[in-house]
Amino acid sequence: MPLHRQDGSYFGTLCALDTEPADLGEDAFDLFHLLSQLIAFELEADENQRRREVQHEALTEFIATASHNLRTPLTALRLGVGAIGTSVAGRLRPDEQRLLNNVGRNIDRLNIHIDDLLTFNQVEAHALHVDLRPVDLRTVVTNAIGTVRSLVAEQGHTLEINLPEPLKAEGDPRRLEQVMVNLLENALLYSPPATHIAISGRATADEVLLVVSDRGPGIPVEHRELIFDRFYRISSATNGSGLGLSIARAIVQIHRGRIWVDDNDQRGAAFHVALPRDRNRED
Repeated sequence: MPLHRQDGSYFGTLCALDTEPADLGEDAFDLFHLLSQLIAFELEADENQRRREVQHEALTEFIATASHNLRTPLTALRLGVGAIGTSVAGRLRPDEQRLLNNVGRNIDRLNIHIDDLLTFNQVEAHALHVDLRPVDLRTVVTNAIGTVRSLVAEQGHTLEINLPEPLKAEGDPRRLEQVMVNLLENALLYSPPATHIAISGRATADEVLLVVSDRGPGIPVEHRELIFDRFYRISSATNGSGLGLSIARAIVQIHRGRIWVDDNDQRGAAFHVALPRDRNRED
């Protein structure tokens, strides 16, 4: 009896052998036909699963390779733009200086997106690892600000930093910097130009906390969990890749931490990150 896929294409043939010639009765024929359909269904499911696995592996390899191949020329571009800016400082016309600054800002944006693609790839492959060590989150914040500084300047925002005490946690500095970069980029993306973005921090007995607050439109309550899902957008008009917050959550969770969003006291959204304190801290 022929086996067919759901689209009707031929899959194979199911045969039954008997030692003595016999005619199949109607009931036996119907049972044999049902059995052939079930076998074809299971075989097609296995075939589809294998195809999905192969496609996923190919996509994972493509993203890793493409991201690496993009990062190398971007690094050269960044160095080149920096060298040009230094060598011609003070000699460029205003429009030329604006163009050079714009190139630098877009290089920064591309690097952020490449980092997100690589991390997303690792999350999907269950290969995201962190190198835990004692870290002061004030240093993490400082490095993250350096990454987005040109984007902050482009939109005329002001940054308020309120980190009055050491914030000693256990974490991977590079990964935690990526969390802060993504939260800051999110704040930049949804805040009106020339507004205020604040970063604050404090320590409790068991955790250290960072908060990134903006003056954007805020996030409705019904969306506050969903926005951390990959590719989720509140509306079709929303900008961004839909990966930044998902990646931030994955990194925070692998640090045994928590991330959530609520209202900013002065209108807008406030993103909170809570991480375990360094077990070897000095109280």
